[in-house]
Amino acid sequence: MSRIILLEEKLIVGSAESGHEILASMVGQYLANTYDRKGIPSLTLAARAQELVEWNSLVPSTLSTSYYQEDAKQSWEIAEKTYKGFSDKVIYLKRDLKDSVALIISKAFADHEVNIELIDENIRNHQVMKERLDSLGTSYETVSFEEMVSAPHAILTSTLHKLRPIGDIEISMEVVEEVVTASEVRGLREDAESPYAEKVGAWADVLTVEQAKYIDQKAIELGL
Repeated sequence: MSRIILLEEKLIVGSAESGHEILASMVGQYLANTYDRKGIPSLTLAARAQELVEWNSLVPSTLSTSYYQEDAKQSWEIAEKTYKGFSDKVIYLKRDLKDSVALIISKAFADHEVNIELIDENIRNHQVMKERLDSLGTSYETVSFEEMVSAPHAILTSTLHKLRPIGDIEISMEVVEEVVTASEVRGLREDAESPYAEKVGAWADVLTVEQAKYIDQKAIELGL
């Protein structure tokens, strides 16, 4: 008897440097290891899972308008048309705003003075993403970046369960372990001895304590 396949594309949303692509990449790595598709980039495999391995696709997006045409599914224009009223198909990867802002500044504005104006500019980009996300509806699931870093097996497994085409496909914990071991995710813990600038608590290398407190207050005010 052939199995019934019901496919629905899903969207994983996060602001720049939020970690949403890390989770999508781990999903792609799981599918690559399970279905021997290791020649395909992990993000591509996650986003094209429907056609490549008959799983629900997971498309990462910052909900911006600047994606190239070949990545049109990631753009706000396409996301709004596809997911407005269907926010239950959306996963929001939420990260400490201080870390996201600090990483963007360190990578894109390394030669600039870190002041309130620069911080506000980057906070505004996060605010736009969240406003667009909320306009799709409020049934989306929120996943914490910090929780993903501290418990990657649980978060990856939970995400894979949401992407299975049918309920009786078992998730291989052996492959989950392979993916987590190969990923940089464990090196993103705050106490990890690793070279990754993206790890939890990265803000402390870029922001002053006063600037960090300012961002925390703005996050509360703006629901970020």
